[in-house]
Amino acid sequence: MQWNKSYSIGIQKIDDQHKRLMQLISRLEDVITTERVSKTMGDALKAIVDYTNYHFNDEEDLMVQIKYSERLQHKEMHETLIAEVRKILLDLRGGKPLSVVDLIGFLKHWVIDHIEKEDKKIGLEMEKLRESMIDPNEKMPELKKSPPHELKGNLQKLSSFADRDLITKEEFAGKKAELLDKFVRKFSPGNVFAVIEEFKAFHLLHEGGLIDEDDVKRIVPELSNKIDLSVLLPKEETLEDALAHLNRLFETNIISKEIYSTLKKELLNQI
Repeated sequence: MQWNKSYSIGIQKIDDQHKRLMQLISRLEDVITTERVSKTMGDALKAIVDYTNYHFNDEEDLMVQIKYSERLQHKEMHETLIAEVRKILLDLRGGKPLSVVDLIGFLKHWVIDHIEKEDKKIGLEMEKLRESMIDPNEKMPELKKSPPHELKGNLQKLSSFADRDLITKEEFAGKKAELLDKFVRKFSPGNVFAVIEEFKAFHLLHEGGLIDEDDVKRIVPELSNKIDLSVLLPKEETLEDALAHLNRLFETNIISKEIYSTLKKELLNQI
């Protein structure tokens, strides 16, 4: 499944998320064409469910901000679509026979049909809002920025002040620590996929030179301690899925061995 310019709704972040969703469906299609179907297919489908939730949250935030007239109906469609895909996932886990061809066909139709019939209406609403602006300098509503993205912008601004000697080294260090502490307080991703994405974005700040190794060593354990699997995992998750998610967090160095062991013990106590 490949992105086509005709799918664009004219809002960059939503378009980028649609591209990512199509990549995940293509990944599922690739898995199905290999010999590893059952477990790997379940993981790939779960990734689609997680990312779709993440994407729908951003869309719904945008609809509220631009006062989109059909936002309640659109939100109901999101809930219905998620429920349908989740049911397929549960059927797969339960061993129910599933036509992989029908599954891929359903997902492709679902994404493209939803973009063409519903999401493009959001783009048109945004375009009308742009055209109706009285003040050409007025800023358009923006999607709610993720905590790492917001932190990046503030750190860049702070660094520019330091580079121009507008603030002292002590003021720079103090304000940076304050921004990082604020980031930790706001860290509350809604699913495992979002946790991984936010950690990746945080580590990119280090790679870009906006934070140093000491910042990473201080903040990462604080972020890890805020990960609550009881919140991140839907109620219908099986113990097997919970353990798989936990392993994924450990393998991507998001949680330490100590935290991993503690959480794993808590999960195993459910048996």
